[in-house]
Amino acid sequence: MRKIKKNKSSNYMLIGITYIVMILTISTAYSFLNENLSISTSASISQDGKDYVIDNTIITEEEIEGVYYYEYDVVLTYKGETPTTGWEVYIQIPFDSEIIECYNAASCVVEGEALTIKNDTTNGVLSPDNTSTTFSFKFKTSDPDYVFNALGAKFFTDGGTTDPDVPDNPDPDNPGSDLPIVEEISGVLTILYDWVASKQYVLTIENASDTYAITSFVATVYIPEGFEVNTAWSAVWSFNPETRILTMSGPDWDPTIPPSSKIEINIQLTTPTEDQPYLVDFVGVNENGEQVRFNTEGKAVAE
Repeated sequence: MRKIKKNKSSNYMLIGITYIVMILTISTAYSFLNENLSISTSASISQDGKDYVIDNTIITEEEIEGVYYYEYDVVLTYKGETPTTGWEVYIQIPFDSEIIECYNAASCVVEGEALTIKNDTTNGVLSPDNTSTTFSFKFKTSDPDYVFNALGAKFFTDGGTTDPDVPDNPDPDNPGSDLPIVEEISGVLTILYDWVASKQYVLTIENASDTYAITSFVATVYIPEGFEVNTAWSAVWSFNPETRILTMSGPDWDPTIPPSSKIEINIQLTTPTEDQPYLVDFVGVNENGEQVRFNTEGKAVAE
């Protein structure tokens, strides 16, 4: 019987190809499992009636020992007619965020869940002939699922700001001290999370008008003795420990409540007792100059 002589070089080649395929497979799998990612996704935000567009691109998302690092490039495009002298952009980020780097901006300041980014000396001037500028920021947080969310932008001009004229908040320096307790609307303030030693409440404000926006407001909440106010998100707030009154008004980036819409203000308190805070009053002004208060259903309507 004639024996067939095997080609050793062919066998070696087959083994080599198999080895290379295994290495490529392992490398590909490892790259998917590795948490250090390079992502090139982007999104645009353009709000009706606003004179800007915010485009963002996530550059890196990285996890190191349970801490998540995010880096974004942002393009701010101005669509107004009046040249600006400066701008501010407001971005929502997780409450425990810490800014690591901030480029092409004079400052990146975190307050609560709002990051305020201000122009530097080189990119504050925008106009129809110079419509956009770019900045970037990097932060770390414990949140593994952060999604970019621009809250708004404000532009400054020689004549003030490009925001619509907003009436002053009604009596912001004397909040609620002589206002009656209206128990019928206490249901507007509801508990969101209960961690026993601390709680998070949400104050929902609904504009019942389908015609007029609420351009400014002051909401006052009574805080029981022994409670500590940690923070209030999406609002400018102050707390008077003598009267126990927490005062909240619309945030700087957008103090208005559009027609037939709601806003939510989150309040985090340290709560050593079983007592509950309650809403004292809500006073606002709509764009028609009318005073706005809560009705018995907890909706803001003109008087």
